[in-house]
Amino acid sequence: MLPSAGNPLGAYGASKAAAEIVGLSYYSSNGVDFIALRNSAIYGYGMRYPMYIKPMVENSVRKLPTRFATGGDMRRDYTHVKDIAQAVLKALDVPASTLTQRIFNIGSGTMHSATQVAETVRKILPEADIEIGAGLSKLEQSDMRARGMLDLSAAQQQLKYEPLYALEDGIRDYIKMVEAASGL
Repeated sequence: MLPSAGNPLGAYGASKAAAEIVGLSYYSSNGVDFIALRNSAIYGYGMRYPMYIKPMVENSVRKLPTRFATGGDMRRDYTHVKDIAQAVLKALDVPASTLTQRIFNIGSGTMHSATQVAETVRKILPEADIEIGAGLSKLEQSDMRARGMLDLSAAQQQLKYEPLYALEDGIRDYIKMVEAASGL
């Protein structure tokens, strides 16, 4: 039922795996329908966890500088919040009898470094004042171990999920939303 056996790294990954096990247990023993979506690096308007992209976009819209000493080499599968929303809707609508598994990876299908995110923001907002150092801090190195490209094939086949937002399109949407909320 799991897309990969895997061994979670750290408490966060272990808590997610434990929640999936509880959900699968309810599904198998009580018939409670269950689907888990393993979402990768969600970004977009309203996000709380910064992961580079939030301060880069929001500070740039507000004409504030953004500085990171390190992190430029941090790679993530940044996934726009609207792609996550469409995956949730597809998971709600899929006939349960058609599923061969209950846990699905959701992402954009493309890895980008934080440096590439900065370059994309500057492409859209040329006046953006963003500096990000190369390399990774010890914390970023630790975080990087838990990051990687997710296999979306089961979600594509069973949920009919396809990411709609490439990074540049997603950042453009994010910028528009921040501008609207800021009255700009």
